[in-house]
This record gives sequence, structure tokens and C-alpha cells, in this order.
Amino acid sequence: QNTVEPSYHQTQSASSVRRQPDITRHHATEHNAFLLDPMDEARLAECLMDYESAERLYHKSLLLRQEELGDHHPDLIVVLSYLAAFYCRQTRYEKAEPFLHKVLAMQARYEPDALLTANNSYYLAQIYQHQKRYGKADGLYQKALAIFRQQLGHNHARTERVYNDLMAMIVTAIEEGKFAEYNAGPTRLD
Repeated sequence: QNTVEPSYHQTQSASSVRRQPDITRHHATEHNAFLLDPMDEARLAECLMDYESAERLYHKSLLLRQEELGDHHPDLIVVLSYLAAFYCRQTRYEKAEPFLHKVLAMQARYEPDALLTANNSYYLAQIYQHQKRYGKADGLYQKALAIFRQQLGHNHARTERVYNDLMAMIVTAIEEGKFAEYNAGPTRLD
């Protein structure tokens, strides 16, 4: 497996300058060769369980997009979301949390993608649950659950997973004697 580092050239479009991969950039295996951007390479590395490379490539993708678009452009939402999700899957919550706060703030400022907002809310809820901040986690689970129910339906696997995780958290909070943290109690689940 050979990966050639990207070389970029600038192309001028009518409205903006975009970075496009040079055609010499490729990822080759025994069976195929194809062009990838750093985000795709990161996702592939993660699938191949090469987590060190995946992390480096997620950050590279973020830096390239920040250089091109600035720090607050709405197109950064997807990259930040992938990076945060990567850290959550690695149970590296201290790394994921700042990215999730930033991405959720950006999604509130711009017209959000509902499913991406639900996923990011779900990941932040998991972090708060891990930190035993059940009251904060509850609201985010509820937000994610409402979006998934509306967008995917009550019986979709993702909706059911969020619901089951919320129920498990409530049981854990009760068992730990921390249910009082919910203020007036959890939101109705219908």
C-alpha cells in the first residue's frame, strides 16, 4: 500500500479559489488506484484500524479547509463532526468535546443539517454521560432522539440506539442516586 503525499495547485473559479488535488496524487493497493482527499484517506485509515494515520489525516483535512475557508465557514462543520466522532469512537472524550461544542455552535449559527446535528448532539450526550453529567446528557439525548424520530422514524436502528442509550443512562443515574440532577425530571419520551 503506497500513499503519495498530495501536491496542490490553485485553480480560479468564478466565485472563489479552491484547492484541487493534483492528478499525481493517489492511493494504490494491489487491486486499484484512486484519488482521495485527506478526509477520505482518514476515513479509510480508520476503517483499516490505522488510528494514528486517521487522526493525522483528519487534522490535515481540517487545516486545509481552514486555510481555504477560514475558521468559521459552515463547510467546516462536516470535517469537525468527523473529527469529533473519531475521538468519540476512540473514547477520547477530552479531545472530542471541544470540537463538538464548536460544531454545534456553528450549526446553530448556520442552517443546520438535522441528522448531523442529531449525531453531534448524541456524541456530546455520550461524553456528558461518561462524565456523569446526566442532566446535560439528557437534554442532548432528547434533542437527538427528537430529530431521529422525525427524520428516520421511530423504528429506525439509529433512533432505537439513541433511545436505548438514553434509557440506560436514566437507569444508571437512578442506581447511582444522581437522578435528582435532572431538575424537574427528564423530558417526556412519548
